[in-house]
Amino acid sequence: MEIQCYLIYFFAAMCIILGFVALLKQKTYLDSETGMPTQVELPLLGKIGTNIPALVFVFLGAVALLVAMTKCLVPPTNEVDWTITGRLLNGTDRRINFEDADVTFVPPPKARGQVDRFGNVRITAKVLHGDTFENAIDSIEISHADFRMVDLCPAVEWTKFKNGDSTSKVETAGKMTRKYKPMQVELY
Repeated sequence: MEIQCYLIYFFAAMCIILGFVALLKQKTYLDSETGMPTQVELPLLGKIGTNIPALVFVFLGAVALLVAMTKCLVPPTNEVDWTITGRLLNGTDRRINFEDADVTFVPPPKARGQVDRFGNVRITAKVLHGDTFENAIDSIEISHADFRMVDLCPAVEWTKFKNGDSTSKVETAGKMTRKYKPMQVELY
């Protein structure tokens, strides 16, 4: 937990404690004519009861406590963005609108895949820091009504690429990027 969180918790605790102590220790002064608690008139604030300053401390402490809980108890995300690109090729004269393709992942991670009308594939995925895209996703499936499903196993392709195997579908690799070689689709 960061130091700011501890400071906010400390401020909240002090405000609440001081507010309650002030409420318990305060003397209530009654107006001799009306028998009601006295009120103090302050510029900009108007008339306030004599116990309002103590209640303000309690209220400030409660607000600070809520801020600390919402900001500090949420664990920081340790995810990094990965970008995977590639291209689907149609080796025939038949026109295909590749935008109609569906990209799915096994298991379904925090990823989004899309194919533009020219067959360019772009996948963005959130992967835990220190992990790789290939460890996070077992399979990528690109399906379309006009061609057989393209099925990729990122871990297998990455291993081939690292070992210098020319059959790997990975063309280039960066720290958090992969570019796959163009892949010919098999039409129905």
